[in-house]
Amino acid sequence: MLDTVFTKNINTKKKYSNFEILWKLFSNIAAKNKRLFFLGSFFSLATAIINFNISNNMKNALVFSKTNEEHIGKAGYKFSIYL
Repeated sequence: MLDTVFTKNINTKKKYSNFEILWKLFSNIAAKNKRLFFLGSFFSLATAIINFNISNNMKNALVFSKTNEEHIGKAGYKFSIYL
């Protein structure tokens, strides 16, 4: 029967963290496929801008300003909104 002998190099091999592995992976992809990297960056920026605009529009749609309340009050309508 053979006895295996582990050398110091095998026992003390550095384990990379998940962040380091992902960083090496994405930096390698960015270095080899610059068009793909810039296309992905463009799509992520476009998505962020669209989501920002949608959130601003939703905030404006759900918030009553004082001018709208005064206009409704002058017309004599009585109602309440529960959110």
